[in-house]
Amino acid sequence: MKVAAAAIAQMTGEDIALLEKSGAYAMAINDEEFAVTLEDVIIATEDIPGWTVATDGEITVALDVTV
Repeated sequence: MKVAAAAIAQMTGEDIALLEKSGAYAMAINDEEFAVTLEDVIIATEDIPGWTVATDGEITVALDVTV
């Protein structure tokens, strides 16, 4: 389980976007192929301090709210 969690934690933004788009992402762990699905993970986003971020579908907008 720790090996799988470490592999998932190393996924890039592109990998996550592919998972969100297709519903599954194939990865190799210890020379074995596994498919990670949206049901297997929780994808969470965090705002950047000083920025407000909104997402609608495939569009994300970030505004610097620092005066």
